Amino acid sequence: SATIVHDATGLRLQLTGDASGYAWAEQAVTIGAGDVLLEHVLKFRVAGYGGAKLLFRVGSTSTGVEVLAEVELDVGEHSIGFTPGSGNTTVYIQFRQTNAPSRPMYIDNVELIDNAPMEVVSPYTTANLTNLQIFQAADVAYLLHPSYAPLRLERRGHKSWSIVEAFFEDGPYNEINPGT
Repeated sequence: SATIVHDATGLRLQLTGDASGYAWAEQAVTIGAGDVLLEHVLKFRVAGYGGAKLLFRVGSTSTGVEVLAEVELDVGEHSIGFTPGSGNTTVYIQFRQTNAPSRPMYIDNVELIDNAPMEVVSPYTTANLTNLQIFQAADVAYLLHPSYAPLRLERRGHKSWSIVEAFFEDGPYNEINPGT
């Protein structure tokens, strides 16, 4: 009962899960025999409800994870690097939605990049940069600006980056003070 459709209004792929929240789309991509040992980058945007997750993986077989193990992605912009490997002239790009309850997730602006500079799309203009505050912990930087929702810049590898909505868990709180 899941649906995978082209959203003609938004010009993007829509994944809406079944009762369990599960929907999956896969596309075979042909790689030139001389390029199978080179790193390729797939750029795309994930849109949907904040806090929802999308699973991404690349296989040398349909439904496989032989090229790139499953990566959990948030709503936002993504650039994911992968190397097909010897003999893998066809790879299968897979997007899976497993959110329950099911809500539509959208995949947009999908682009396979070769020999181009690495670029991560952000909503900030040059004028916004003076008010941008950045806090970093290891490979994650939090981007805070008074006019925008908080964002998280994630580094997974030298060609694998994401800029996504930052959601913070509730708390922590101090214990209740029973006295005055």
